[in-house]
Amino acid sequence: MRGVLILSCPAPRQVADYVSSGRLVPDELAIDIVKQTLDTEECKTKGWLLDNFPRTADQAMAMLDLRIIPSKYIHIEVPDHVLEERCIGRLTDPITGHIYHSKFNPPPGLHNFHLYPLQTRIDPKILSPGNFHPEP
Repeated sequence: MRGVLILSCPAPRQVADYVSSGRLVPDELAIDIVKQTLDTEECKTKGWLLDNFPRTADQAMAMLDLRIIPSKYIHIEVPDHVLEERCIGRLTDPITGHIYHSKFNPPPGLHNFHLYPLQTRIDPKILSPGNFHPEP
């Protein structure tokens, strides 16, 4: 959804509110954005890649209903400890919207000093056991 923020349509304003507060975009809005984007001439001629979509069962069902069927898939296996490290270090600049990571992509500046605090982008509930990969 971050890519939607640069488009010149009403959706960026709606998406910005969710993204800037660290919330997921509601299914209905996410599905509408994907549908509109895939209907563009560029997607029809050059193809498309969905990143982190679908995130929910409702989004997956909507893809089937709309006959959005990818011809290829990319599946990446990542250990839980790596996912946890990535999530814990995520930071957002509340003024610019830039996304950083405390270890892998630290914010620029003198010793990472900011005049205002960066916001963490993790919901502590996500770090519960089994949230990345289901328990056997």
